[in-house]
Amino acid sequence: MDFRSEEVVNLYEDHNLTAPDDLENKLSKSYKNIKSCIASTGEGTGSLNFNIEKLKTEAQSNYEQTVFGLTYLIFRKKTTNLHHQKIWQTLSLINKDNFSCFVKVYLNILGSVRFEKFSAKVNLFLCFKSLMATNTNGVNEVFFLVLRQLAGSNSSEENISWLTWILTTIELNQVWFSNLDLKLQSLALYTLLRFSLDLTVQVNLRKRLVTATVNILRGKFFDISMVIGRDLIRLLIEATDTNIPDLVKLLNDIIQKPNELDVRFQSIYQILAVPTPSDFFRSRLTPDMELKLMFILAQSKIFNYSKNFLWFQKQFLFQKEDEQLYSDLIRYILYCFHPSNSQLADKEAVPRYLLCWRFFNTMKHPPHKNLILNSLFFDWYFFEPRNENLMGLEPGILLIERFLKDIPNVSNLLIQTLKYNFDRYSKYFDKTYLLDNLNKSMKILIDSGVIRSLNSIYNHRNLHQASKECLFELFSQFLIDKNTLQFPQLNSPSKLEETSGKFQQRQKMLSISDLVNNDSRENIYDFKFVESTIKEIEDFKFSSSKINNKFEELFNLVNKNEDNHQNTMLFAAFV
Repeated sequence: MDFRSEEVVNLYEDHNLTAPDDLENKLSKSYKNIKSCIASTGEGTGSLNFNIEKLKTEAQSNYEQTVFGLTYLIFRKKTTNLHHQKIWQTLSLINKDNFSCFVKVYLNILGSVRFEKFSAKVNLFLCFKSLMATNTNGVNEVFFLVLRQLAGSNSSEENISWLTWILTTIELNQVWFSNLDLKLQSLALYTLLRFSLDLTVQVNLRKRLVTATVNILRGKFFDISMVIGRDLIRLLIEATDTNIPDLVKLLNDIIQKPNELDVRFQSIYQILAVPTPSDFFRSRLTPDMELKLMFILAQSKIFNYSKNFLWFQKQFLFQKEDEQLYSDLIRYILYCFHPSNSQLADKEAVPRYLLCWRFFNTMKHPPHKNLILNSLFFDWYFFEPRNENLMGLEPGILLIERFLKDIPNVSNLLIQTLKYNFDRYSKYFDKTYLLDNLNKSMKILIDSGVIRSLNSIYNHRNLHQASKECLFELFSQFLIDKNTLQFPQLNSPSKLEETSGKFQQRQKMLSISDLVNNDSRENIYDFKFVESTIKEIEDFKFSSSKINNKFEELFNLVNKNEDNHQNTMLFAAFV
C-alpha cells in the first residue's frame, strides 16, 4: 500500500452537488507538505516509514500543519492496526501540546454534517481508543460526538458495527467510563437503553446492551436517573410493552423498592419531576440529520415543506426499522426547537404540530404510531409549570384543535389517546397525581392563549361522543361555565360513561365546590346549616338513583337562584 502514490483521497463521501469542504482541503494541503517525510515499503507486511527527525524539524516551524498532515493520513483511507499504530506513535513523538491540536481537528471532523465515510469512521475509532490512554483534555467532547455518529434505530451493518464498538469500549473500560462526566455517562446509558428497545433481530447484541444498561444504571442509579429525568421512565415503560425482563424488573424495583436502589431515592415521582434535557433528544440524531430537520423547521416554507419532508424521509427514514426513530424525532421537535415570536407570526413558516402530524401520517406500522402518540403527550401527565415550558405541550393541543374541521379523525384519536394513556399510566402512578398534572397542562395552554377555551373543542360538531366523554373525564373543570354553573350536556350514556360515571360525578361536584369556596360574598357560610344538612343526608340511606336525582335537583335550584345562599350551601354540603 503506497500511501505516497495518491495525490488526493476524499475524507468525506463524494456528493456531486456539494461544494469542496474547507477542512478537508486544509488537511489535504498539510499532508502534501509533509509527504516527503513519509515512505512506504509496499504491500502486505510492509509498513510506513517516517523520517522522524525531519518531521520534528517541520513541527518546530509549523506544528499545526504537521499534525494536520498526519491526521489526514489517519483518516483518508482505511488502514490496518499496524499502520494506525505507526502513525499514532509518530504523532506522539512530535506531540508538544498533549494532543490538543489533534483533538481540535478530530472534533471538527466528528462534528461535520458530511462525515459519513465508513472507512474514515473505522480509523476514527482507532484514534479514540488511543486517546483514551492519554490524559488529554477534550476526550469527553470526543466521546459525545462518537455517540452522535450513531444513527438512531438504524440497523445497517455499518451502524451496528459502530454501536458494537462503543458497547465493547464501555464493557472493557469500566473504570474509564465511571470517571467520565456524569452527564456523558447518562447520555451513553440513554443511547444504550434506546438501542435495547430498537433492536429486535440482533438478539445477542440486544442482550449485551440490556446487561450493560442495567449494570450502569444500578451502579449509579440516583445520580444518573436524576440527570436523565422522566424520559428514563418513558423508555422503561416501553420496555414492558416489548417484554424485556431485566428492564421490566428494574422498573418494578424503581416503583416498589426505591430505597434498595439508593438511600437518597424515595419514590419514582422524584424522577418524574425532572424534565429530560434536550441534549438527550439531540443525541438520537446524527449532525447531518439534525441540520436538515432544523432546515425544515426554521427555514422551509409551508408551500414547499412537503417536498423537503420527502427529501428528508428518503435520505434518513427509508427502512422499516427507521420508524422507531419517529418518536425521538417528535421529542426533538417538542424540546429542541422553539420558534421565535417572529417565526410564530410568520404565516408561511412550518408549524411544529404540522410536522408532527406528517411523521405520524407516514408511518405504516400501528405499534410505531403508538410510540409517536406516547412521545407527543407524555409530559402532559407530569407537567409542572414552575419548571417547564409550555412549548412542549403546544403541538399536541394544536393538532387537536386545528384538525377538528378538516381531519376530525386525527383530533378524535388524539383525545382518546390522552384517556387511554391516562388509564395505562394509572397502573404505575397515582391517578390523582396524573389528573392534577393534566389539568395543570390544560390550564397553562388556555391561560397563555394557545387555545381560547376547551369548550370550543368540546362543542365542535365533528367531535365524537367517545371523545367528549374522554375530555369530560379528564378536564371537566375547564368545561363548566362559571357564570351559570352549567356543564355541557353529554348525549346518551355509553359504556365509557357508565364505567366512569362515579369519577365524572366526583369531578362535577368538586368543580362546583371550588366555585362555592371561592365565592367572595360575606356571610355566605352558615356552618350550623351545613352540619345539619350533612346529618340529614347521612340519615337518608340514598340509593345511587336517589343520590343522582337529589344532585340534579340541587344543581337546578342553584342555577335558578344563584343568590339563594341556602341552596348553594345545601349543594356544597351534599358534595
